[in-house]
Amino acid sequence: METLWSRASVSSLQSVELQAAYPTRKALVLVMKSPELRRLCWLGCGTITQLAKVFEKSPQGLFCQKLESLSVQNHERLVLADFKQVMESLPALMDLKMAGFGIISGDIRSYLTTLIRLRKLSIDGCRWATPDVVQNILCSMPYLEVFVADSLSNNAIEEDARPWVCTGLKKLTVSFTILSGPLLSKATVEAKMMDRLSQLQGLERLKLPKGVVFTPPNGLGNDQLRFQMESGLDRLKTLKRLQIFEAPVGQWWEEDEARWALENWTQLRELDVDMDTKAKELLGHRLKKNVIEDESFKF
Repeated sequence: METLWSRASVSSLQSVELQAAYPTRKALVLVMKSPELRRLCWLGCGTITQLAKVFEKSPQGLFCQKLESLSVQNHERLVLADFKQVMESLPALMDLKMAGFGIISGDIRSYLTTLIRLRKLSIDGCRWATPDVVQNILCSMPYLEVFVADSLSNNAIEEDARPWVCTGLKKLTVSFTILSGPLLSKATVEAKMMDRLSQLQGLERLKLPKGVVFTPPNGLGNDQLRFQMESGLDRLKTLKRLQIFEAPVGQWWEEDEARWALENWTQLRELDVDMDTKAKELLGHRLKKNVIEDESFKF
């Protein structure tokens, strides 16, 4: 691989995808020397550590000064010092996508919220991205425009009174796993979650792959978080810019939900919700039902 790249000019490289588990340092240096590199996607193992070593052994500011988008799968230990080294060596970085099952050494989760230059952040698939981490990001990063995570839980609606400050979010993808009980009924859970979402008035796309409420009155059971009229859907009428909506599995919209969507989500053009015949008649002329993927921010 190094031989191939060493023979080719790297001066005009703008986007690189690496799938080798452990590219040698020489290969990495060759790629990262490109003065025009804007996007790096590395489906490797010890990604952050390997990148940190390159920056550590190279003059500050030598590589990747225009890199805007970094996508990595980090399956080994994630060390705070290495993560800081990489982030502080990439002054133009705005889009960060992380996945992998690596455990954490150091408080990377708090450090993440200090990266105010980030506009797009995906931590879906990270072992360390617990509901508390997701909630802290929503409450601490006002400049985010795209956020992908899994998942939120009770702390998002009852234990943490802080508002979600990232009101400029255009795209949000997040699942819910919530425990209800005697002090917090399912109806209360749904209403409070709708209130949280209603704060994100700039949303153009809202994707909710899963929404489960565990209800243990006399044992364990579960039900879906409902995005329907009787569950407080009307609270989301503030989302005037919404163009794409994907509800959790198990939704069933009838005429009331369809009419409400036509009246309140006037920009809506794509919808992924199961509907009865009447709802389909009302919405079918302007909407298409399919599984919606965000092609702009994926590995």
